[in-house]
Amino acid sequence: MADNRQRRLAWICVVIAIGAVVTSIGLRLVTGRPQGQQDEKPPSGPSTGPEQGAPLPADGLGTPQSNGPPSAASSSEAKPIITGLHPKQQELSEPKSVAEAAGVSLVPLEQAKMAALRFAGRRWDGARVGPTRLVYAPDGVPEAHFCVILKRGAPEIPMSALSERISALGRQRIQLTRRLAQAEPDEVDELATRIRSLWDKMLGADKYATVVVGANDGREPFVASFDGLPPQIALRNDAIEMRREQLGGADPGEPGVVWLPPLFVAFEFPPADGHGAGTYLQARGTELHEVDLHKWQRVPPSEKLLQQRRAKWQRFRAARNE
Repeated sequence: MADNRQRRLAWICVVIAIGAVVTSIGLRLVTGRPQGQQDEKPPSGPSTGPEQGAPLPADGLGTPQSNGPPSAASSSEAKPIITGLHPKQQELSEPKSVAEAAGVSLVPLEQAKMAALRFAGRRWDGARVGPTRLVYAPDGVPEAHFCVILKRGAPEIPMSALSERISALGRQRIQLTRRLAQAEPDEVDELATRIRSLWDKMLGADKYATVVVGANDGREPFVASFDGLPPQIALRNDAIEMRREQLGGADPGEPGVVWLPPLFVAFEFPPADGHGAGTYLQARGTELHEVDLHKWQRVPPSEKLLQQRRAKWQRFRAARNE
């Protein structure tokens, strides 16, 4: 009996590891310097784009760079600009005025879509921009447009239908994962295969990709791109189930999504009793981790970096109008 239990646990670890490998293979992180990071030496290692300050192509956007894991930025003068807003409140507030209160300007959706299409076209032939979602930072400032990219041959689909389909697959995957924990030895292989297959379908890397574009002119136009759907779609059900377990089976409600610069997102759940602080579950690959964002503070970029980023957006707008 002990051997069977160890074998089941080993298979569960294998399934989780495979999911992480699938994501890491499909994930191509391409980031600019983190917001708030002060003047620094150029990043070490290979880079596919121009060094900071080098001339930009005519479109003003440059070729995205791969700078490796971003370093944490800090500032003794950093102060929160706006108190945290639950995403439900953020959606009701005016993104333009919130951005201006933070000293930046909102990038309109249509402009963000055009930038996403330009970036996507460099990586995936025949790419089209599909459903797009504006994601806010914990202080309520609009930070990033997550654009679902439809690869060649992928059908047009609204965000609601896409989310529904992925949620149905996610529920099946959760049920099978629970069964795997109690499975008999002769069931383990089949269940593990089915779980891997469901994750591949949820990620949808054969049909979809994601391009993340800055939502304000204080952020790089191009933030990241990767194969597969964004985590707020692929991991939504996992986040709901994790929060449900924390609440002892109670309904956690619909989570919001917040942006954690430079690349991560977190699911935000309102407090169980309607008072106090909410709960944040950060998406890291295929896993979720609870994080404390209640003391989060915005660290603005240096004036030099801010002007460089604004110049990129201005060049893009100028190239688009030619």
